[in-house]
Amino acid sequence: MNELLELREGNMSAWTWFADKVMECITEKKVWGEEKTMKLMSEACTISNEAFALLILYNNWEKWCAEMSTPPQNVDTYFTSNIKGCHKFQGWSDEGIAKYNEL
Repeated sequence: MNELLELREGNMSAWTWFADKVMECITEKKVWGEEKTMKLMSEACTISNEAFALLILYNNWEKWCAEMSTPPQNVDTYFTSNIKGCHKFQGWSDEGIAKYNEL
């Protein structure tokens, strides 16, 4: 995760994975799928798309890794509520919005 947060200055394989796998889920798949080998990423998606993708990874990375461990662990996310039921999808915390703006 730290390598991804270094953006384009970090590990090239981490950045390639991010651009190839993650950005396709954030941007319109049809556009990014066809354009990713023909254009610069900045021509096929917005800076906001890139920041949102990084925020989602940052928010959930430790939780996803913990869920894959043996035995699975329960780890909270940073900027979204982990409450289930009628409180689900309560949105981003103020800290999460600030992190998005930073990214």
